[in-house]
Amino acid sequence: THTHTHTRCFSTLFLSIAFKNKRMSELTPTQLKEARSVFAHFDADKDNYLTLKEADDALESLGLMVQGLEKYTKSNGKISLERFLRAAAKGHRTTKLDRKVLRAAFSNWDSANTGTINPKEIKHLIMQGGLPYGITEEEVQQMIEFADKDGDGQISWNELTQLLMNV
Repeated sequence: THTHTHTRCFSTLFLSIAFKNKRMSELTPTQLKEARSVFAHFDADKDNYLTLKEADDALESLGLMVQGLEKYTKSNGKISLERFLRAAAKGHRTTKLDRKVLRAAFSNWDSANTGTINPKEIKHLIMQGGLPYGITEEEVQQMIEFADKDGDGQISWNELTQLLMNV
């Protein structure tokens, strides 16, 4: 849906930039066990593969976000357990423990120290994040309008955290 697209776009943008140095390098035995269990749970047809949507949902349930998940697919367009585990190891943690990191990143993005992120700052973030798609000024404005609950044309800390809680 349109709402889900805007939420995913914002979450990818903000989380990938904020947590770019907070990647997991390898899974602990406990995380490995949990990831295997989650994989089995989301493998709806029990064919030992996940669709991209299933894999994305599974990783999200683990508190992880993986940008470019499609690169882990096999020729059948699905993700095997082995590739799922590799993706999980590369994922960004999105737990509440990282709220301090996100708060610090938000403060850095708010270059004018206004307590909000404006359209110019959003565009700068997109360029800084090196996202693999071009984005127009109109799309930036649509993203802001979607997240901007008070209608002031900017994204506040509260609006950003509200948005990310809905991811």
